[in-house]
Amino acid sequence: MPQFPFRAGTYVLFAEIGAGTLGTVYIGCELTEGQTGWQPLAVRILDGSISQRPDAVRLFLDEQRSAALLQHHNIAWLHDAGVLPDGSPFMASEFVFGVPLRELLRVPQVGMLSLQQAVYVVREACDALQYAHERYDMTGQTIEVVHGQFSADTLLVDMEGKVKVVDFGCLGTRNATVTNVAVPAKLQRRMSYMAPELRAQVEAGLLPNIDRTADIYSLGALLWELLSGETLPVPESDDPPPIPGTKRSIPMQLTKVVLKAMSPRREERYPTALALRRALESEAAALLQGANPAPSLGQIVTTSLGHRIEGWQSHVLRWQQVDLLQVPELQEPLTSAPAAGPWRSGNSNVGTTNAYTSQRVPTGVSQRLNLQSGGQLVGGNTSIRVDLSQRTQVAQGSDDGSLLRRPLFLGLLLVGILTIVVAAVVRLSRSGSEQWSVYIDSDPRGAEIRVNGQPQGNTPKRIVKSGQPEPLNIEIVKDGYEASRALVVPQPGQSPRIEVKLRELPAAP
Repeated sequence: MPQFPFRAGTYVLFAEIGAGTLGTVYIGCELTEGQTGWQPLAVRILDGSISQRPDAVRLFLDEQRSAALLQHHNIAWLHDAGVLPDGSPFMASEFVFGVPLRELLRVPQVGMLSLQQAVYVVREACDALQYAHERYDMTGQTIEVVHGQFSADTLLVDMEGKVKVVDFGCLGTRNATVTNVAVPAKLQRRMSYMAPELRAQVEAGLLPNIDRTADIYSLGALLWELLSGETLPVPESDDPPPIPGTKRSIPMQLTKVVLKAMSPRREERYPTALALRRALESEAAALLQGANPAPSLGQIVTTSLGHRIEGWQSHVLRWQQVDLLQVPELQEPLTSAPAAGPWRSGNSNVGTTNAYTSQRVPTGVSQRLNLQSGGQLVGGNTSIRVDLSQRTQVAQGSDDGSLLRRPLFLGLLLVGILTIVVAAVVRLSRSGSEQWSVYIDSDPRGAEIRVNGQPQGNTPKRIVKSGQPEPLNIEIVKDGYEASRALVVPQPGQSPRIEVKLRELPAAP
């Protein structure tokens, strides 16, 4: 693994979050010229086994195109997706300062959530999936965005008790890596959440052909685990799931909701996530009695795993105080923007370059900025230092370590450190500025975006800024179409959306 931070196209990655069934997830941000602030992103770089398969990459990018349409408070929004200059497919989405629900349930002090908290979590998940299932495109046509991999792993809970669904748009790629009956180990633990028809296709190595009722089954499986406090076993056949409630008494009304949602026959399940939500609220009305379980759930997260979330928050705050454009290893030309994504121009051919070799190994004297935290990625008394462990000799005949003994080098090093400190102080003074953003989309997609005359990528794209909002002259240009122009004056805390349908130019005579 390279030392952090390192560049990946126009992105800067600060630390590794973890590895999933698709690839490795990092915390990072997008580096743009003239930026005055940034917000953290969860950047997932796909495994080499996927990047070397053009069919899998195409599936991944097609699914990200649909996932980009999802803008809901219970769904982690997608910022960008495409292929890095070294050929590695990636996706960058909202970084949620929360923990997976499955990890929370594994904490010994937590055990089981209360019945009220269990109903609340599933109800919020129903809202997210209902929105995705009923989402429409720019033409007004309804598209059914099915999650397909929903489980306790893809549901994040923060310290306020808010829940968000992640990993939309990853179904086809995951199952494209499955051959015959060899199911990846990291996918096995989600098999119990899969509807029987989807499970059969995955085990047979087929691409999924499912509808929204598969997500309804997954919602029922989540409710089963939250109510029973046990791990749902993978059914051996199409038999109904066992009755929940071996550890505590479950109201019969809630048991009926679970069994209907998890019916082996898709036509017998709830037709929509909204229908499941209404049934859940109706049967649990006496149980909830108008209470809001979110604060108590947030308190559990804070008590059990809050230190981890606070560590990430501290990690991000430290890097926001550093002027990234002044870090030597990050001062590469920003022309190496990610390309060949579902909304970026260019082709989508996939290379075979290793995902960790391009744009990340500096030449010459290495002055890599690192965060040291006692062997951990975050937390502790983190300090910023300059690492000279990977230096090269700059002149023939120089002995090892001679560079460090040169007064000129030491003077330049001191100036560099002072520059970083001053930049950190300036960034700290600006850290209170509220962020604002503008989401820009077009039909057809892939049009170039120019803001105040400067190129900002291709549609769809969310442009994030901080500080006092300023008027933006936005121009959307695409070959063969009439350019569209608009003047936007954002307000603090708002995120306006610009969605235009480009008019095709008449063919030349």
